[in-house]
Amino acid sequence: MATGQKGEFGEGNYKASRKFLSEQTAFVKKNKSKIPAMGKAAKAALEGKEGKSLRAAEAKAKAKARTGGAKKTSAKAKKK
Repeated sequence: MATGQKGEFGEGNYKASRKFLSEQTAFVKKNKSKIPAMGKAAKAALEGKEGKSLRAAEAKAKAKARTGGAKKTSAKAKKK
């Protein structure tokens, strides 16, 4: 079992996790009416001139991720 800051045990940083969740919730509440337009703008960027560089940046980030960007499949799902 890894220990982090005083009082934090196991995997993960609970304080950082709570902060992240709180900030994400606040962002959604603040921008709720703008989110559909943000999605459309992102889609347009992917389909436009920026698309190639955006996909390259995504691939680079996925390569650094622990899972390599691949979805994990449980043993139960494999049996079905």
